[in-house]
Amino acid sequence: MKPQRLILVMICMALRSVVLNGQPALTETEKTELVRAVEDETYDYNLQHDFRSIGKALAGEKYEIPLYVTTDSHGASYYVIYRLMPFGEMYRLITLRPDGLAMLFRNPRSGFPPDAPAMQTEYYDDDTICRNKHDATKVFFVVDMNPSALRIKEAIERQKMRYGFSNLQDKMKKERLSHKSTP
Repeated sequence: MKPQRLILVMICMALRSVVLNGQPALTETEKTELVRAVEDETYDYNLQHDFRSIGKALAGEKYEIPLYVTTDSHGASYYVIYRLMPFGEMYRLITLRPDGLAMLFRNPRSGFPPDAPAMQTEYYDDDTICRNKHDATKVFFVVDMNPSALRIKEAIERQKMRYGFSNLQDKMKKERLSHKSTP
């Protein structure tokens, strides 16, 4: 193969990895990690019941909710639009660590101010949000109203790997301590 042709093939492959048809090209692994981060946070903050009747109803009290990965995404940084109940629709940064684990910017405990890369879409320009959703790669996450103990345990463990703590585990520890100190 001629060097010029090889260079052209390499450029085309690099461009395909950045954007596909105007949408961010995501591997199945990247999609899985983005979805897993959103689901894990939902269970770790015990928000699942706030999702009742949000999205498409599935069997067994589960709901499928769209997650839009916008064209603002680049490299290991992904901007997503999705519903995070009870906060509403979010425009939020997710980064992939070198080990592949996805990390959401900010968290429900610290809140979502309008000047951060994790904010409610109501603070953003409506036309831009609509355009971003239209041009995005659409994937789905599922919220189970009654997640298994194993699913909760997995979410807790990944949250600890991501952030060094689990909100749910911290809350359970505090409850245990308060019950011990109650006469």
